[in-house]
This record gives sequence, C-alpha cells and structure tokens, in this order.
Amino acid sequence: MNVQKAALLIVLGVISVIGFIYISFDRKEIVNSREDLENLEIVQEWNLPKILDEVSGIALLDKDRVAAVQDEDGIIFIYNLKDSKIEKQIEFGDEGDYEGIALAGSTAYVLRSDGNIFEVLNFNEENRQTREIETEIKGEYNFEGLCFDKKNNRLLIAAKEKAKGNYK
Repeated sequence: MNVQKAALLIVLGVISVIGFIYISFDRKEIVNSREDLENLEIVQEWNLPKILDEVSGIALLDKDRVAAVQDEDGIIFIYNLKDSKIEKQIEFGDEGDYEGIALAGSTAYVLRSDGNIFEVLNFNEENRQTREIETEIKGEYNFEGLCFDKKNNRLLIAAKEKAKGNYK
C-alpha cells in the first residue's frame, strides 16, 4: 500500500471517529431533554375565563396573583390564582396585537407585536399614566415576548421570526 492511500485511510478514520462522537453526544442531549419533559409534573392548573383564551403574556405579581395581557385588547388583567377569578381590568391602550408583559415595581410594560412598548406607570393605581414608546427596530420583526432583567435594569424582547440578514 502506498503512503497516499494510508494517509487517506487515516484521515477518513479520524473523521469517522469524530462524527461518531458528535452524533453520540447530540443524541444523548435529545434523550435527556425528552426525559426531562417526561419527568415534569403539573402540580396545579387553572381554567381561565373566556376573555383570557388568547393570553399572550403573564407576569407574576405575588404568590397568588398574576398580571396578564391577551392578544387583542389593551387591557392588563389582574388574575387571582387562589380564587380563580379576574380581580381587576386595567385599560392602557386601544385594540392591538399585544404579546408580552413585564413588571418593574409599580410600572408595567406591555409589548405590541410591532415592537412598540406601552409603559404604564402606577399600573395598579387610579392615577396611572400610560405612554407608548416607539422602538428603533419597529416593523422589522414580529415580536413575541418581553421580560424585565432586574439585574441590569432593562427590558428584553424576543422576536418570533427572522428579519433581514437572518438576524434575530
């Protein structure tokens, strides 16, 4: 056997071993993910009222209550998990495609799918004030999620689909 054939066989062997290792680890990760999902236990569930069928954002207020927005109305719903009922409805905007809610103290932020954010100061009080904030990336994405990063004092938004340049 000449030297070139031997070198080719060695290279092919190394590539095969690397491929086998990669596939083995990749499959193990998938199996672990499936096992994790199978081991999940639902400890409690709530049947929401009809008006909340299209809930698209939820934020925890305290151990018994959540703030929620649904996909169509400019309303923050305060839902009591213990009593399984809506305690309060807080209007903040017109009809729209609302996708997420985040709370930072007494301020609620609501994300609309076009990227605009509604800031509702003192959202749980009668003297609340609302302003619409137009983001610089408005219209380029279809936004789907919002959360408050308390450590860095910032809002994080998530896009549902790719925009120009396959960038998310």
